Amino acid sequence: EVKSYYDSGKPHGQAVLEPVILVPGIMGSWNVSGRWQLDPILHTYDNLWQALKNAGYEEGKDLFALPYQWRLSNSYTAELLKQKIQEVKTITGRDKVDLVAHSMGGLIARSYIQGSDYQNDIDQLLFLATPHRGSTKAYLMWEGGEFGDKYSDKLMQRILTVEADFNGYGSLFSYIRNLPMQSAQELLPIYDYLRDKDTMVLRTYPANYPVNTFLELLNNPLELQKLNSVRMVNILADAGASSTMENLRVVNKEFTNGEWADGYPEHYSLPFTDHGLEYG
Repeated sequence: EVKSYYDSGKPHGQAVLEPVILVPGIMGSWNVSGRWQLDPILHTYDNLWQALKNAGYEEGKDLFALPYQWRLSNSYTAELLKQKIQEVKTITGRDKVDLVAHSMGGLIARSYIQGSDYQNDIDQLLFLATPHRGSTKAYLMWEGGEFGDKYSDKLMQRILTVEADFNGYGSLFSYIRNLPMQSAQELLPIYDYLRDKDTMVLRTYPANYPVNTFLELLNNPLELQKLNSVRMVNILADAGASSTMENLRVVNKEFTNGEWADGYPEHYSLPFTDHGLEYG
């Protein structure tokens, strides 16, 4: 349900919608002919964008988006979000905006709100499947230059492999690590998710895990208090028992280029296996 707000200065209580900014997730923006656009490849946001327009929002009037260079740190993009909000406030004459933030976009919104330069200009923040404590899939990207076993994962991996080759990197792993693709590192989980194959016991984070100081800071209890000024809604979906990569069953295996330093998903490259990926 989309809420509308009322400006007491309008005759007969005429409804005035709070301006909305859509903040996409990782790989949800692409630069096409020099202009950043919302996902023109998988069209992730087409239905959401149309639904907002159907609810009465008008693009450029009270409906905006923040496509961005998602390979960079979320802290950097948080500064871009601050600038975008200021731009929207100038266009609309409003003091605050609402944010609809998908996946990593929610972490960008939090980075802005919880940062030292927050302007107290967000009214409502709707999180759409935001991994507040990280995403297990990010381990595949950061540790091995892999994206997962779904069709969409393979498609994105192929696109970025071509991009890595075009930019002179020897592999996608090298591209992610040496660019570096900080967004992937900042999506690493800060919970227990690596299961040692020998014992079948989950390791306790952060011992023998890649560390994510970005999310550790955001989820510090003192930092979380900074969110109290914003009305927040977490929207999740139950897409089935095998929809979300939950844990990784790993073995020790050495690679010449430093991949999988904290553990290799068992049988990851072998067909007709679960690739060491435990869904839930």
